[in-house]
This record gives sequence, C-alpha cells and structure tokens, in this order.
Amino acid sequence: MSVASEFVQAVDATPSVRDRTKPGLRALGPDSAHVRTGRRRITGSLDLDRATREARPNAARWDYGFGYVADGRKEVAVWVEVHPAGTSNAAEILQKVRWLKAWLLKDAPELDALTRRPHSHGPFHWLASGGVHLDPSARSVRAVLQEGVAWPRTVLNLDTEPARPARERRTR
Repeated sequence: MSVASEFVQAVDATPSVRDRTKPGLRALGPDSAHVRTGRRRITGSLDLDRATREARPNAARWDYGFGYVADGRKEVAVWVEVHPAGTSNAAEILQKVRWLKAWLLKDAPELDALTRRPHSHGPFHWLASGGVHLDPSARSVRAVLQEGVAWPRTVLNLDTEPARPARERRTR
C-alpha cells in the first residue's frame, strides 16, 4: 500500500472534507479541461464546493483544490475557481477567495500550510468558463488581484506558464 500524498493527508485531517479526495483531477469533472499538467504531478483533488455545500449552503464557496508536485519536488495545494470572467463577476470572486482563505485558516490548517508553500504558479486561480472580459482598472478586479488570485485565463497550464504577479501586469 502506498503512502497518501500530503494533500490527501491534509484533506483527511480536515473533518468537513475528510475522505472527499479523488485521484488526479477527477474531482473537477468536466472542469478538469481547464487545467493542463503532467498527470503524475497531480496528487489528488477535492470538489470543495460540493464537500461544504450542505454545512455552508449560503457561503460563497470556492470550487476546487488539488495537490501538485511543484518545481519538481515539493507538494503544494492549488485552488481553482471556474467562473465567468467579466468585470461584473470580480466582486463574487473576491467573496469566494476571502471565504476560502478564512476556511483554510480556521478549518483546514494542514491544507493552509500546503497552500502557503511558495511555488512558481501561486495558489489561487480564477479560470474563465468563457472569455476573459475584465477592466483591469476596476476596483473589484484590483481587489481580487490584491488577494493573490492570478489573472484569469481559460486554461491553467502548470507545465509551462508561471503566473505573473498582479503588480507586473499592465493596467491598460
């Protein structure tokens, strides 16, 4: 029997999501098409929205998390929200990432530790379910970026595209 990954162990140490991991990106279902990487580098995935829906039905829940062997050796947690990416959606994404950070800090300290491990892609990703139509000068968009969410894209390619920090992006 193999030893569970750090991500799976951290999920299992969190009562609200215990035993909810799936192999690879299977927890993302069809949304897994938004993530590209060598499958051996994914250590497990979690449908956080579904796992916490019953306990927190009115919360602005984040969609998914997965374990990823980053930079060739260390395992980290990566969190993705598949959602329309228009300027009018930014306030909702802001609520969701704030909910996620609070949940990690209060309910999932082991997952929080994996999330805080530095790596080239960063932990929080807004994956556009359609095109990206954002006004980068909008206050709500800037607030999302300031929370550490990477600029939205339709596909997150963990093999080739490190996320650029928000401060390096042009605003117009």
